[in-house]
Amino acid sequence: MDSVKPTGNIRILLAEDNMVNQLLIKKVIEKAGYHLELANNGIQALDSLSRSKFDLVLMDVQMPDMNGLETTKEIIRIYKENRPKILAITAGSFGDDEQQCVDAGMDDTLEKPFKIEQLLEKMRKLQLI
Repeated sequence: MDSVKPTGNIRILLAEDNMVNQLLIKKVIEKAGYHLELANNGIQALDSLSRSKFDLVLMDVQMPDMNGLETTKEIIRIYKENRPKILAITAGSFGDDEQQCVDAGMDDTLEKPFKIEQLLEKMRKLQLI
């Protein structure tokens, strides 16, 4: 972990309704040296995206009001090719959910809980770092 050094100024938005998960993910990401903003649901995520540019959205799939699949489709509709990368995060194995995430337009998936090394590997794969 000590060898992890952020490259560039990557802005990350976490769309996650569970406060415990928010705190754990925020701690992991900030320990790696990245800045993270929080949204409690898809509606708040869309609001945050309308006010600031983000490079990556960590999208919980199961959220109230507007779930991660609906939110992803809306982000793609609004921002098209200028959209941030979207990484689905979910507790438990994806199974059929993984195909739903791909069909919605998400760029990749990551299972919670995750280690910073796993997130960094996904960020490399998405060419963010």
